[in-house]
Amino acid sequence: MYGGMPVIRMKKGERVRWYLLALGNTPNFHTPHWHGNGVLFDGHRVDTVALSPAQSITVDMIPDNPGIWLFSLPCDSPQNHLRRNFKSNRANKHTTARAES
Repeated sequence: MYGGMPVIRMKKGERVRWYLLALGNTPNFHTPHWHGNGVLFDGHRVDTVALSPAQSITVDMIPDNPGIWLFSLPCDSPQNHLRRNFKSNRANKHTTARAES
């Protein structure tokens, strides 16, 4: 979970939906952050959202900046800090977002 899954691949211009869920108790507030591309949340384009304990939100991304980027989720200690790369390629017909091993 802490960066051990495959790179998430997507294409420039395609909509990608992210489902975020915060688990834990009162002191566990989280701020997921996307580097290089923003997400649409409550009608605004942002690169960070705030999650309270036991809260879930859904955000949409339409990648417009090709490259390999970092999705990070700071936690209470560095060893628990979630890091995951996502890769945005140039647009191409007939492709879908998928995990890359």
